[in-house]
This record gives sequence, C-alpha cells and structure tokens, in this order.
Amino acid sequence: MKLDSARALKRSLLAAPAFRRTGPFRAGASPVVLASFEETAGRPLPVALGIAGTARSFRLAVRVHTPFPGIADWLDRVRGIARGEVDVRVVGPVRAQRVRVPWGQGRVRPLALGTSLGHEHVSAGTLGAIVFARGAFFLLSNDHVLADEDRAKKGDAVLQPGRADRGRAPVDVVARYERAVRLKKTGNLVDAALARIEADVAFDAARLRGVGALGAVRTEPLRPGDRVVKRGRTTGLTRGVVSAIEVDGVIVGYDRGELRFDDQLEISPAGRTPFSRGGDSGSLIVDADRRPAALLFAGNDADTTYANPLPTVLQALKVELAGASPAHHAAAKARARTLFARHGEVAGIGVTTVRGRPGLKVNFTRAPRAKARLPKEVLGMPVVVAVIGEVKKQEA
Repeated sequence: MKLDSARALKRSLLAAPAFRRTGPFRAGASPVVLASFEETAGRPLPVALGIAGTARSFRLAVRVHTPFPGIADWLDRVRGIARGEVDVRVVGPVRAQRVRVPWGQGRVRPLALGTSLGHEHVSAGTLGAIVFARGAFFLLSNDHVLADEDRAKKGDAVLQPGRADRGRAPVDVVARYERAVRLKKTGNLVDAALARIEADVAFDAARLRGVGALGAVRTEPLRPGDRVVKRGRTTGLTRGVVSAIEVDGVIVGYDRGELRFDDQLEISPAGRTPFSRGGDSGSLIVDADRRPAALLFAGNDADTTYANPLPTVLQALKVELAGASPAHHAAAKARARTLFARHGEVAGIGVTTVRGRPGLKVNFTRAPRAKARLPKEVLGMPVVVAVIGEVKKQEA
C-alpha cells in the first residue's frame, strides 16, 4: 500500500471505539475499524502500530508486546482490513536498555562517542553525541541514563565510564546533569537528556569509532529498509535495518513502570547478533552516509530495537549537534582568536579537516611566540597552525 494509506489505516485503528470486555478481547461494533487500543478499564492493549515495508511498498506494522486472549481473531481481522498487507511480530517485553551488571568498559579521554556513561546513581548507558547550545557543550544520552528517570538534580555528577564499569567520583566526573525532556505515562516522543561538559574535559564530537567522521544531521525521515549503524557501550559496532517507522504505542518498561512512546523508529539486526542490548541506551544511530539519524533508547535484547528520530530530540532539547554545526564552528573560531592573539599577529582563522574530522586552521603573519604552549584543541576542535607571512592584494 502507499505510505499515506498505511498512515491512515494506523490512525483509524488507534482512534477506533473501545474494546468491549466479555471474556476474551473482541472488537467493537464499527464496520470500518475493528477496535481501539484500550480496554474498558482504561488499560492499554499491549500492541504497538507503525509502518513497515520498503520505500516503494508499505505495510502496517503490528508489534505485540504480550499475547492476549483472542489475539488470533484480532490479528485476522486486522489482516482483513489491511488486505493482508501486515507485518506482525511478537517482540515481547521492551525495556530501557540500561545494563544492570558490570561490563568491562574503560575510561576514554578525550571523550568519545559510543562509550560507557551514566549519572552517578545509574549503572551505565552510552554517550550518544555531543551537542552545542548558547556557547556551552553538552553530552547527549537518554533521560534514564543521565537523569535517572527524572530523579536527578541539576549539577549531579555524570561519570565516564559509568558506575557499572567502575566509574567513580571525583576522578571520573566528566559532566554535570543539566536538563531532560521529562518522561510521562503516555505520549512520549523522546527519552533524552543533557549533561554539561566540565571545562577541563577534552572531547571528540565529530567521529564515531569504526564509522569515521560524521556528516550533518539527517533531516529527511528514515524509511523501512534503510541501513543503519551504531556504536554502543555493550555491543560495540553493530549494523541494522529499519524495520518500521512512525511506531505508536510502544510500551517500554522502566524502574517507575511501563511508559508509552509514539512516533518511534524500529530497527532489526542486519546479521545474526542483536543490534543492541542492555547498556546501549543513548547510542547514536547513523545512516549509510554517516549522517546522525536517531537516538537509541530501548529494545528486547534480541531482534527489536527502538529509537527516537534525532531531529525530534534536538528540537525538544533546543540544541545543535556539535562538530558539524556552524554555530559550533563560529564559537570555536571566536575562542581561538582570543587564545592565539596572545602569541602573535593572527592573519586569519578558518575551518579545515584535521585527521579526518573538522578542525581549525590558524594563520600567523610570523612565527608565534611560545610555540610549545599553543593550544592543540579549541572547544573540541583540533588546531593546525601555519605561518603565511604578510598578505597583499595581487595586482600587477
């Protein structure tokens, strides 16, 4: 079916009259749509709906968290309405992927994406990305990784590696919890939070180990069949395939209970091993062109992973991705001008590529003073220095 048809079918199912409970679950009286996703008692049916298929042919994605009485008849009627264009999976319980057992992940400096991270009271998750806002840099990961499911207070310590990986304060404190998009019982779009990086902590915002230099944020939505990759604290570098988009009603288990998420991306492993496991929460997911596209937050530890679209995350937190961000480059150039002016006459500062990632090129008219003490990095961007002499207009 066409994408618009799949979206309309999904909306009609979600908006249908309530289930009537007489023994097993059964459909309401509507001749067009068979049921809503609420029992009469108000408890949600353990089913999520999304869109699967390929970029040319879409299907209704039905994801069953827990089988229920009457499920076979219910699915048959869904298949009938969708004329067989249905992708059904029993994904089982889905939970926030924060590891609860120790794992041998080490201390990484400068900070690198895809490494162990966590609030001082959280076991461990993953450092997804470094973002920029109002002249400051922040670590981006999930609420349940950095904000301890909204229990954190501003200024709380954030450790790299996380506590499950023997991270301890004060030696492993790399950032302070700043803010999060608070989690709700229903209607969640993102599980995301920020921690402000400490002034003396160096970081690499532009590279993902095993992938290379990152591109700009992917603005167009991922589609079913798209290939993606991520690096996480537990499973490392893994590859996957987008198996469904715009998935509504995803039920995720947290310490505080079950929470529902809408408009999520679903990813399946591209090989025989899981795309993610516990501890991979917060991982940055990138597309085949190395463009950051999503933020991983939950899964069933086997064949199903869920992620927030990255543009939604950045918009909710009002931040930009560092490294490829023009605002980041402008701030780094302004800071570099102040720092390098102490060492001589600066003839110009621009953005270049240094060891495969965005960096700064600082030009001097003559050899700088105290060259050994020149900064090697400014706001996370590596620096190269050149002496170009006096620049003149080029006329005959």
